[in-house]
Amino acid sequence: MCRHCTLDGMKSLLLSVLCILMMASCTRDETTGSDLCNTANAYYIFSQGGGKIIMPNAFTPNGDGLNDLLRPIGVTGMANFSLTVFGLNGSTIYTSSDPFSTGWDGRYYSGVPAPAGLYTVYIHFRTVNGDDVERNICVALLEYGAANCIQRSFGGNYYFEDQIDPSTGNVVYSTMENYCQ
Repeated sequence: MCRHCTLDGMKSLLLSVLCILMMASCTRDETTGSDLCNTANAYYIFSQGGGKIIMPNAFTPNGDGLNDLLRPIGVTGMANFSLTVFGLNGSTIYTSSDPFSTGWDGRYYSGVPAPAGLYTVYIHFRTVNGDDVERNICVALLEYGAANCIQRSFGGNYYFEDQIDPSTGNVVYSTMENYCQ
């Protein structure tokens, strides 16, 4: 078998494994027929091989200037980076190859706001030491209701960017987000 054919076969196998891993982080919502990621109860810290990235598990893209974007914080020691957000139907709705970019504003490529919900986010980065790190996480896109507050509709605890100290990864602040009583 030629070398090119073998590499193509390996790429296909790797893509298949990646899809299986992504689906493992999802559950099926039988009422809507869509795949939903599991509710996260913590923010995410990935530290390996000299690289570190911190991701909040929730954001509120309502334009008030507070936690409006989903983006990594506390980024250090990376040579390569990619972030992909998957819609509630499994389609790709946001990608970035720059950890210092603006971040996802909660909109589809067309500019239409995405609905509140739990979104699967795939993160891949290569550390300065050459380690490849791949993770699937679940992030809640939350919106304010008519009472101008956030319902805890997806369960778990929400951790926003404004709560996390990017230099230590510790939660040191109370969020300024307004929760319903």
